[in-house]
Amino acid sequence: MAKKILLDGGRDSTLTERRVLELAAGCPFLVKGYGTFQTKSNLYFVMEHLGGGDLDTFLRRHKRMEMNIIIFFMAELVCGLEYLHKNGVIHRDLKPANILLDAVGHLKISDFGLALEGMFGKKTAREYAGTSGYIAPEMEKGRRYNAGVDWWALGIILERMSKRAIHRRDPCAANPMLPDTLNHPECLVSDILATLLWKRPSRRLRAAASIRSHLFFQSIDWKELEAGMVDPPFTSSTPSLDSLTSVVMEEKEVSDSEASSSPVGSEEQQLFHGFSFVRSSQV
Repeated sequence: MAKKILLDGGRDSTLTERRVLELAAGCPFLVKGYGTFQTKSNLYFVMEHLGGGDLDTFLRRHKRMEMNIIIFFMAELVCGLEYLHKNGVIHRDLKPANILLDAVGHLKISDFGLALEGMFGKKTAREYAGTSGYIAPEMEKGRRYNAGVDWWALGIILERMSKRAIHRRDPCAANPMLPDTLNHPECLVSDILATLLWKRPSRRLRAAASIRSHLFFQSIDWKELEAGMVDPPFTSSTPSLDSLTSVVMEEKEVSDSEASSSPVGSEEQQLFHGFSFVRSSQV
């Protein structure tokens, strides 16, 4: 990214992205940044390659989805959000286009440019940010908000996925009084949606605090999931070598073009002080 362009707007979000990427190294459900470096003209991010595309494209291609895939995706997103919030980060732009799949089929939250840092305890914010359709009611109304905005966005994502769920039968309508029927994932979608889409942020946050114990996730072993021991419940198509080479060449052309930009002045260089980092351990 050309420094001159960032000085006209975008420097703050770029530096936020860099800091959160370094933090994200501790969670397998966030995009991994191997490091960053800079020249007098440009900033560079060294990222892991995620060949599975984004969740938005995945949903467009799969008009029908098995419920176990939806539960798996939701569980990985819960882990990613919990890690961010534990470290005082609110994403603020969680949506399918900002969720990437690796070559196997695991999800990773990406794009931290609009993230808010230092959001611990009862701290709130009021700045408007995000994407229409995924913005929580309190932000839409210009009220103060907290991490609850991310859980609202997760609810919208689940709502979108659940519309693609394959219903082999209708257990809820068959006999809603049977305990086994009530525990069926297809019946529990509406219940967990209600908890994630509470209009009152305080109730939404209370529900999120115990979301792992919701019956919707009864098939998930959280320890195994976080340890990377759970395989995605579907087969992901791996891009061919030719397609990967094509992408690399396109990126190279863009990079070569950006590299020709002129350097910024010495005083302006100080605005990017501390940008470079390298992960202490590389895999």
